[in-house]
Amino acid sequence: MKEAQGGWALALAALAWLAGVGLQLQQSALQPPHVYGLAVLAAAGLGAAGLLARRWCPRLAAPCLWLAIGLAAWGSTGWRAGGRLAEALSPALEGVDLVLVGRVADLPQVDAEGARFPFEVEQARDRQGQVVPVPSRLWLAWTSGSQEDGPGLGTPPPPLAGGERWQLPVRLRRVHGMMNPEIGRAHV
Repeated sequence: MKEAQGGWALALAALAWLAGVGLQLQQSALQPPHVYGLAVLAAAGLGAAGLLARRWCPRLAAPCLWLAIGLAAWGSTGWRAGGRLAEALSPALEGVDLVLVGRVADLPQVDAEGARFPFEVEQARDRQGQVVPVPSRLWLAWTSGSQEDGPGLGTPPPPLAGGERWQLPVRLRRVHGMMNPEIGRAHV
């Protein structure tokens, strides 16, 4: 009997987490980061109260824990979303020629059109040599297009290997469409 109750409790905890994440995803705008930090702290306090309530008021313990789980899910999802948005490419830098210094983060995907690879940025500078903020990780495409398409285009990419450090002239584009939003795109 206890095993069945444990299964239900785990399923309800998972539903509480899902409800918290779902509620956050339905928000039209993100809250300031401190709101999410306070929500996670409140969830920790509520969870501790729920654990203590198991001894003195068992009927309150489970709802208190489910609410704590939902609040923790809401807060942590908003916190992570805010962090990801802070890493987005500024619209002012889209289509601007930049020079990136960094390393190839993984094995490149090579095909007839060129090479695509994740790039971890150490430094980014504009034409005047000023440091500009870009996401710390980008998805670069070194294609064999025409020279008018951008710097470095028109020549096939050299052999690239994961872990290599490069200085590359690029023209960045913000993520559009169904591509993984975790990493941005650029042409080398």
